[in-house]
Amino acid sequence: MGIFNFFKKKNKTIIVQNEIQVKEPFEIIMEIDEHLNKISNYGRDLSRLNSSQQLVLIIGNLVREINNGGFNQFYFNSSGAYAQITSDYLRKIKAIKTACLVKKANLEWPENKVPFEQKERQAILSIIEGKAEHIWEDCDQQFYKCEDDLERLLVDFVNDNRADFDTHP
Repeated sequence: MGIFNFFKKKNKTIIVQNEIQVKEPFEIIMEIDEHLNKISNYGRDLSRLNSSQQLVLIIGNLVREINNGGFNQFYFNSSGAYAQITSDYLRKIKAIKTACLVKKANLEWPENKVPFEQKERQAILSIIEGKAEHIWEDCDQQFYKCEDDLERLLVDFVNDNRADFDTHP
């Protein structure tokens, strides 16, 4: 039984806590991420998520994109739409080093602003990536070595905001 099945019944919190302690943080976040992606039509409709759920989804998307192809891929794909708020969300979970990396990578965009619209972002990306590539590659390498335990921080955030994950559409 998945963690979100437990969230549907408030009287199961103790069982969820026990399950969280048994499962690895990565497994927990992957399960939560899968559920939030389904609810939000894979991030295309964040209005279906509350602010805590959005935070978990957006940070999860950042991690997945960077692990699969670095900051360049993060900006190219739909996840890049939330690049501006990702740094703030990382600070909210106390992932300060990762937040600084995202902010540094975002500074490579004109006026330090990553466009929300994917087509606009991709058009600008094709112009700036030659110049920004060395900075983004450095950010990628720092991300891989980063001391922030993002999965554990996200699990702690979910536990601290349990009520925001107990309700589902």
